[in-house]
Amino acid sequence: MPDTEMFEVTQFHWTSSRNALRELAFLKPGAFDHDCATSAATSRASGTTSSDGGIVSFVEWLNEKKDAPPSNHQTNSERDGVDVEVAMQYTDTYSDQIFS
Repeated sequence: MPDTEMFEVTQFHWTSSRNALRELAFLKPGAFDHDCATSAATSRASGTTSSDGGIVSFVEWLNEKKDAPPSNHQTNSERDGVDVEVAMQYTDTYSDQIFS
């Protein structure tokens, strides 16, 4: 728990924390391999984390309840010591979801 002498606010926003940790699980494969409130990376029901597919798995997880073609588009590159990975998947929805 946070030290009340150091932090003015010691309440957690569990939804925000869960979402942030879920996204990290996809960005850092193997970092979260235990069953906890944040570990629904690839299976909302079972709570198991399997993020070995990285950002491609994250895109598939975001679109699992949408009508989408089975393939997605993915590329990665490195420039000036910075790695960039991009994954996209078309769906039948009219709204976009963009995460960076």
